[in-house]
Amino acid sequence: MKKISRILLFFLIFALLLAPVTLLLIPKDNTEEAGMLRVEANGIRSQPKDSIDVIFLGTSEILCGISPLDIWEQSGITGFNCAGSNLHFLESIDLLETAFQTQSPKVVVVGTDMFAYECHYYDILSHKITKNLQIISYHDRWKSLTAADFFRLPHYTAPGETRGFHAKAGAKTADVSHYMEPSEERIHVSRWNVFCLKEIDALCRKNGAKLMLYSVPCTTIWTYSRHNTMSDLAQSMGIPYVDGNLSDLGLDWTRDSVDGGVHMNHLGAEKIAHFFADYLKERYDLPDHRKDPAYAGWDTDTQALRRLEAQLEEKTKDTDL
Repeated sequence: MKKISRILLFFLIFALLLAPVTLLLIPKDNTEEAGMLRVEANGIRSQPKDSIDVIFLGTSEILCGISPLDIWEQSGITGFNCAGSNLHFLESIDLLETAFQTQSPKVVVVGTDMFAYECHYYDILSHKITKNLQIISYHDRWKSLTAADFFRLPHYTAPGETRGFHAKAGAKTADVSHYMEPSEERIHVSRWNVFCLKEIDALCRKNGAKLMLYSVPCTTIWTYSRHNTMSDLAQSMGIPYVDGNLSDLGLDWTRDSVDGGVHMNHLGAEKIAHFFADYLKERYDLPDHRKDPAYAGWDTDTQALRRLEAQLEEKTKDTDL
């Protein structure tokens, strides 16, 4: 009994000593200069409280394929793209928890592209340790500490003008000769990936949000067998699933993908946004904020995105198809 008490005392003292060091090392702002990881996705931290209607989670396909400002322009629905390159389910759970700290989204859209990154039990265990010991994630920050780090609490200022969306220039023709050929086959998915999706579902239910699955059009990876598997999974969980690969989005596969069918460029993202503006408006009871002065910044940022897209369009025109 004494031995157990000593072990517990050791871990208590260790935790008490570690807490101030962790607070010192974690970024005090959600900027790259402050050392924040996943800067675009973590732009959600500085959005005004309870101003976001929809959260998007996923990998680079969602990151480049979902433009919240384009959805806003069409519908007045506010969204934030909390996606990232090579983002796996465990990081997405963290980002969603972060979003729920200040936001009350009505809908959470999970990109099925995350199933490409197989999760295992040891990944979950390792992630939980890293999550509870943030000093592991930010251990290199000691090299860039400033005097302010010793006296400041976290305060997030990076505005996230594109609401997490990463617009891409350029176009490369995709090979669609065998794209989405009908099949009755299914693919294998890790049960731990399914476990993580159910964790997201539970988190959504706890916070009053509706969960749905979405597949961004992708000619190189997506197949009908993948569609069948995602459809089965969504049905078993009782959540909606929309496969953009089977939706009539009006995509031009000679112009709308930056890399031959893997990722959307800004032209493809605009077409997906048109779909989401209609789908979210029809299926969910989401408000139109366009006449609300509190959301005037969304119009300003949309205009800035249009200027950026004009620049990207010039680059895309010069691309050899």
